[in-house]
Amino acid sequence: MSPTARVLDVGTGSGCIAATLAAERPRWQVAAVERSPAAALVARRNLDRHAPAVVLLLADLTTALAPPFDLVVANLPYIPTGALAGLPEEVRRDPALALDGGPDGLALVRRLLADLRRLLRPCGGAVLELGEEQAPVVAELAGPAGLAVARRLRDAGGCERVIVVQPL
Repeated sequence: MSPTARVLDVGTGSGCIAATLAAERPRWQVAAVERSPAAALVARRNLDRHAPAVVLLLADLTTALAPPFDLVVANLPYIPTGALAGLPEEVRRDPALALDGGPDGLALVRRLLADLRRLLRPCGGAVLELGEEQAPVVAELAGPAGLAVARRLRDAGGCERVIVVQPL
C-alpha cells in the first residue's frame, strides 16, 4: 500500500481503529465516519487526544464520502436483533445502535458491501469484522457486489471473525 494511502474507518464508534491506523502510519490520510452523534462525540475526544489529523464525519455509513480509498475498515453492528436480549450484561450496556445488525446481523454489512466498489480504488481492499458464522454468508454476498474474498481470518477462539475483500 502507498505510504500516503487514503483510509476510511466506517462505523468508527470510539475512534480507536482510526486513531491506531493514523498513529501507526502518520502519512496515511485517515477518515472516520459514525452515524451515532453520541459515539461521534466520544470518537472526536479520542481522536483529538491521539490522532487529531483524522477527519471525522457524522453520516450514515458512506453517504457523505468522496472516493477513492485504498483501504476501508469496518466493525459494524453485527449481532442479530433476536440475540440482543441474550447478550452478557456488560455488552448490553452498549447502545443498541452499536450492536443491532438487523434480523441476521448483516443489514449494515450488506449496505457497505454494495458500496465498496464505488469506494475502493481498483487495487484497494476492505477489512470487515464479523460475528460468529457470518463469514460464509458475507463471502457469498461479495461476488454479486463485484468483490473477491482475498482472505478470511480466525480469532483466538477459532471463529472466522474477519474477512478481507477486494474489487474484482
